[in-house]
Amino acid sequence: MPNLRIVSDNAIERATLAASSTAGALAVGNLAAAQVYPVWRATGRDARVTAAFADAEPIGFVGLPFCNLSPTARLRVRVSGEAAITNNHTYTEAFDNAAWTKSAVTVAANAGTAPDGAVTADRIIATTTSGTHYVQQSIGAVALNGLHTESFFAKRDTGERYLRLQFGTGFTNSFADFDLDTGDVVATSNCTARVDARPGGWYRCSITASATSAATSFVQVYTNRSTNGAAYAGNGTAGILLWGAMGVAGPVAGSYYPSTSAAATRPAGHIDSWQSYDYDSGLVLACPAPAVRLRGFTPAQAASAYAYGGGAYARHWLPIEIVARAVAVDITDPDNLQGYIEAGCMVASSFWSLTYNASAASVTMVDRTEITRSAAGGQLADPGTMSRKVPVDLRAMPPADRATFLNLMRNSRAHPILLSVFPMHADVELERDFMVYGRRTKDSDLAYQFMNAYATTLEVEEI
Repeated sequence: MPNLRIVSDNAIERATLAASSTAGALAVGNLAAAQVYPVWRATGRDARVTAAFADAEPIGFVGLPFCNLSPTARLRVRVSGEAAITNNHTYTEAFDNAAWTKSAVTVAANAGTAPDGAVTADRIIATTTSGTHYVQQSIGAVALNGLHTESFFAKRDTGERYLRLQFGTGFTNSFADFDLDTGDVVATSNCTARVDARPGGWYRCSITASATSAATSFVQVYTNRSTNGAAYAGNGTAGILLWGAMGVAGPVAGSYYPSTSAAATRPAGHIDSWQSYDYDSGLVLACPAPAVRLRGFTPAQAASAYAYGGGAYARHWLPIEIVARAVAVDITDPDNLQGYIEAGCMVASSFWSLTYNASAASVTMVDRTEITRSAAGGQLADPGTMSRKVPVDLRAMPPADRATFLNLMRNSRAHPILLSVFPMHADVELERDFMVYGRRTKDSDLAYQFMNAYATTLEVEEI
C-alpha cells in the first residue's frame, strides 16, 4: 500500500482550461480557483475537461475535489507530452481527392467506419489491370540524411492481405510490408517499421527512413497479394480500408492529426476524443466510496453540499509521473442524482510520498454549529458549515522526510495542498475520509516553526 502522498504545486493554476459543456455562468475556469464555490457545472451526466500547459508540467495525480459524482461514476485520464509537429499531407482522410495520385486503383469514399468512429474510411480497390496498385502523394522536400516518418491506418476489409508503404525519390528502395491479418511487419528494406493494433481490426502502419539525397519526394501506399510486391490483377470490387495519412519530418509520427487542403500543425499537447497519447487510464472508478449521508439533506442535495461535509473527491494516481503538455479528463456518471456533473476544484501535478506512513492518523470534523441556551434553559443549535481536518504526526518521519515535508508545508497557508494518508487503499472509505484538499491550520504555526528540531503534529484543514 502506498504511503502518505502530498500534491503541493497545482499545475491547474497555470493551465488553460476548457470543457465540453458549461451550464450558464458556472465556467470551467472556476476549477483553477482555490475555493469550493463557485463551481464548474456541465449540462449533463457526461463531460470532458482539458488542461493545456504553456510549459511542460510533471503529472502524477489528477483529481476533482468537491464534486457531485456518484460512487459509480467513471473517469478517463489521458496525458500528452507531445510537441507540436506538422502533418505534411493534405486530404488525409480523402484518398478519392485529386491530391492523391492513383495507379490501377479506384477509391470508394466513406466506405467504412474509421478508428475515430466516423464513417470516413476509404476503400482502396485494385482494378482488373495486371500491375501494381497504389495511391501516392508528395511529402515535399527532404534533406540529405533527413529522417522522415509516414503512417497510415489500414484494415483488410474485403481486399488483399498485405499493405506496403514505400518512399520515392531521395530514398534508396525504402519500404515495409505489413500483414493486415496478423498485424505484423513482414518485410523491410532500408527503413524501420512498426505496426500498432487498434480496435475494430485496424492497424496503424508506420515507416521511418533516412533520405540518401536531397529531393522532392513522395510516398506510395500499395495493396498487395504477397510480400514481394509482385504484379497482380484485382477483381475490381474488393479492397482495403485506408484512413488517416500522417507524414512528418523526424523519427516519430506521434498521434494522428488531420488536414484538408493544406498541411496542418498539431498543437503541443493536443488531445482529441479518441486517441490514447502518452498515458490513458481507460475508464476507471472516480470516487467509489459510498456517498456520505447528511441529516437534513436529501441524497441529491447531499451530493453537492460541500460546505456541510457532502460531495466526493474524484481521484486518479498515475502509475508513473509523466511530463505533460496537456491533460484530458472524460467523466461519465449515468447515476448522478442531480442530472449534471459539477466540481469545485481541479488538481493535477506530481506528488511526494513518505518513506513510512504517518503514525496514529486521525480525522476530525470541524463543526461550526453554534450551541446556545434559550431563556428557559433549553439547548439551541444554529447549524454551521463543516470541514475535515487531518493531523500529520511527524514522530515516525526520518529527518530527510521531515525536511521535505517542511518545504511542502512552507506555503500551505496561502496555497492549498492535497493530502492523502491512505492513497489507493483497498478500503475506499478509509481513502475517502483521509484525503483533504486544504491549508495548514493557523494552530500549527508554532509547531511549524520548530518542526525540524522537535517531533510534533501539523494539521491540514479543507478549504
